[in-house]
Amino acid sequence: MREYMLVCRGSHKNWAALSKADWDDLLAKFEAWTQPLKDRNLYVKGTSLSEESRIVMRRSARTSVAEGSVDEDERALTGFFVVKAECLDHAAELAKGCPSLLHDKIEIYETGN
Repeated sequence: MREYMLVCRGSHKNWAALSKADWDDLLAKFEAWTQPLKDRNLYVKGTSLSEESRIVMRRSARTSVAEGSVDEDERALTGFFVVKAECLDHAAELAKGCPSLLHDKIEIYETGN
């Protein structure tokens, strides 16, 4: 098995607009998605990401730090999961059940493991 990162991209505004009841419902959906993965030892970790970030860049001999991602194009990183899967297609199948898809798109990358 290899590890794959499921990168959630969307708009923090969509998540911020959820009511308490919607959050409770969503958390139950995340538990329903992750528990079977945990039971099969396929779930490694996952978390949401805050809206605030920094970008560190090096150009020539100078390193600079700027405020992070712009949310208006709905490409902000809103969270990630790491799962174990046999291949990229298997990881994609696992991602199909992720509740993040209600608000985000998911990109999948094999990690260095």
